[in-house]
Order: sequence, then C-alpha cells, then structure tokens
Amino acid sequence: MKNMAVFLLTGTVLAGCLPSGDGNDNTSNHTTGRPVLIFYGTEGVADRSFNQMINDIAVPELEGLGYRVIEVEPETTDDLTDVTQEQLSTRANAIALFVGFEYVSVVTAVASANTDDRLILLDHTSAQVDDNIRVVDFNVQEGSFLAGYAAAYKSSGTVGFIGGMNIPLIYRFGCAYAQGVEYFNSQEPASVTVLFETTGNTAAAWNDPDRGAAIAQTHIDGNADVIFAAAGGTGIGVYQQAADQSIMAIGVDSNQNYLQPGTMLTSMVKNLALAAVEETKAAQESTWSGGLVRYGLEDGGVYLAEDEHNAMLYTQTEKTEVESVAQKIVDGDITVFNATSTHCGSNIQVTYTNTALAE
Repeated sequence: MKNMAVFLLTGTVLAGCLPSGDGNDNTSNHTTGRPVLIFYGTEGVADRSFNQMINDIAVPELEGLGYRVIEVEPETTDDLTDVTQEQLSTRANAIALFVGFEYVSVVTAVASANTDDRLILLDHTSAQVDDNIRVVDFNVQEGSFLAGYAAAYKSSGTVGFIGGMNIPLIYRFGCAYAQGVEYFNSQEPASVTVLFETTGNTAAAWNDPDRGAAIAQTHIDGNADVIFAAAGGTGIGVYQQAADQSIMAIGVDSNQNYLQPGTMLTSMVKNLALAAVEETKAAQESTWSGGLVRYGLEDGGVYLAEDEHNAMLYTQTEKTEVESVAQKIVDGDITVFNATSTHCGSNIQVTYTNTALAE
C-alpha cells in the first residue's frame, strides 16, 4: 500500500525520565555526531502526547543513527526564547527540533541570529518562514476522514465531534470527520448523522475536561454512539463520559487508546516521531531548504492506532474496508476537503449543537 500503514500497532507510551523545570540540556548519549537539539513543550516530557512520543521513539532512533541528541525542557513559556537562544549560541551548525505550536514566535525570533543552524518546527502550518526554518504540517484531514468512516461503520445512526478552541485548525479535523461519515453513507447506503461542537473561544477550551464531559453527554442524549474529540485535555472528559455511558470515543494526536481500554475505537495519530527522524536526516543534505513540508497517510505521517486496548473492537472486514478507503485517498480517488471554517462543504451535513457555530 505505497508504504502506508492505516492501522499501526502501537503500545502504551511509557513516561519519559528527563528531569524537568531548569531549562538545562540533558545530553542523551556520548556519540560524537552532529548535535541535534530537541526543544520540548512546557507540558514536560511525560505529557502523554507529542513530547513523550518524541522522547520515547524519535530520540532512541536518532541516537542509533549516531546523532548527539540534546534534550531541552523549558519550564515556562516565558523561558522559551531565552533558553532557545542560549542553547543555540553554544553550538555551531546545529539541527534543532521544536515540538509544538508554542514555539512558532520563538523560532521566528531566533532565526536571523542563527543562520547556520537548521531549525525544524514540528506541527505547524505557516509557509511564511525564513530560509533556515522548516515547518512540518500533517494532513490531519486525511486521518480524520478515516476516523469518520470508521465511526460511521460502528455507529447505529449518529456520531459526534467535539473540538477544542474555535479556530480554523479544528475544522480541518471536524469537517474531514464529517466527510468520512458522508462517504460511508454514500457507499452503503446509510444515513449516519454528525453532531458537531467546539468547547470555547479562548485557550481554556483545550483544558476543560468537565466541559468536555458535559458536551459529550449532550451528544449521547442526541443518540451519538461514537464521539471523536480533538480538544486537548478537554478530550479526557469526553473519553471518560463515553466510557461511563458505554459508547465509543476516538482519541487524537497521540495514541490515547489506553486511557479508556475497550471503549476507545481508535486514535487519529499525528506521527511527530517519524517526522522528527526524517527531517533530521533531511537536514544533513546540502540541498536542504526552509519552507513547508507535509506528512500524511501515504508516508505514515497520520494513522489510526491499533493496540491491545482496541483491537477487539474491529473485525478484519472492517479493517480491510478502512484500509481500502485510505488507499483511495492516497491514489487520489477520494479528495478530502481541507476546511478551515464552520462550513464543511456543500455536500456535508452536520448539526451544530452550539448554534453560534452555524451562524
């Protein structure tokens, strides 16, 4: 399947072991290869998300390739720029990986003073960058389309989507999810409907499990039996409510299947570990340049996670059907609309449970 893995077998990610909070580096080994600095987000290495994925998967692989990995854990967002510049100033010709969107302004700020370094910003979308900045985006619309198709396959008639902050990124997830449901409807035929809501207009929307649980219950009251949450920490409440009410949920970004074993249908994973390794290797090449690169289904940049916590929820027929749809996306037989607003496309029908979204 063109090197594509739709369902990837992944185990529960173990907690990292870096000390936190001092902004100092932790050299992971004593190899003499080119230094690779990894700047983690302020949530810490053991965040059960991107930081942990990089620490557990990418770091050992980079070390195995001979790189001298230096891991940096700033304590607060106020420390990011100072810590970044301090680390870069002591190492010439470095490759630096930055985990997450909170580094966007930091990388832009330090780029001009570190033109010999190659700066790689993981998980952002802007193509307006300096020549020494590489921005890595993920085709979340492809993975979310598959999540919608899989959800519709398991549903008795209604599925839900709960996003975090009401910003364009969330509609890349939610509208693609709805497209996957519509595609399922067109193939069966069926009439699965989609309930859709975001959790707020401020950054607090990403970390409100109680609100996530409350919205999940309104979707359950509306007969939703599978809910996809792309809402950061708010999703924890969604997954718990789904488990409490004996319906299924879908995780996001990292493999969250272990959070509620047996009721997590899958997780739509952005494979930052893969991108970190591949972009580090690319930075070694003389042809390297700044700009925007994307990872998607074809190269394993996004996938649906399968492990011991959810494998029992799928039949082989269901897995084969989802993989067939993924192949059609890769081949161009299915085009996924990459939405950035509440309007998901003229042929996509969603019910906004927060009526303000539909205005």
